[in-house]
Amino acid sequence: FREAIIPSMAEQTRCGLVQRVAGIVCTLPEFPSARKLLDLGGGHGLYAIAFARQNPRLNAVVFDLPEVTHATGEFIRKYGAEGRITTHAGDFFRDPLGTGYDIVFSSSNPSGKMPALVPKIKDALNPGGLYINKQVIDKPEEDPFTDLEWNLWALEGMPKQDRRFRFEGSVSLDEYNRILGESGFLIRKTVPVDVRSVMTIAQKNRL
Repeated sequence: FREAIIPSMAEQTRCGLVQRVAGIVCTLPEFPSARKLLDLGGGHGLYAIAFARQNPRLNAVVFDLPEVTHATGEFIRKYGAEGRITTHAGDFFRDPLGTGYDIVFSSSNPSGKMPALVPKIKDALNPGGLYINKQVIDKPEEDPFTDLEWNLWALEGMPKQDRRFRFEGSVSLDEYNRILGESGFLIRKTVPVDVRSVMTIAQKNRL
């Protein structure tokens, strides 16, 4: 995963996706005042690096498995982001995420479709903090080779469904956002990112 999948994901992300996502996030009124961001399951860390470049006073933590954060560190060094982007090696299903974050960002990983993680994400955020969740839409893939590629690799201890970016325990985006709303989040808006993904902007209640 570290040697092949993470670099492949980074290459795909750099082909316009990270620019589009950063452009959307930077327009949020809370973004300029944000000081601490958690990139949950951040992998290559390119989103965190892009956010930090847009907000000079933002520091970010990329949380991912120990095997993955070694690769994250390589990208942090490549883009000269040492000091402002750090890594936290752990398993977000079992380990604490930390606290005091103004923004929690999740992109195309299990944390963003599994209700079991919603309380941990909420606890990690400051009151009024933003949870930004970019996920593939629930519509089936038109290209069967996309789902085929998804089934050619596996993560130890993380059973997957046979459809792209769906893991055991995942729910639909509509169901997930409903659960967010019942858990103390205000769903501000859902923004299309490309033909296959959307980004949900949710805000933790201030009380």
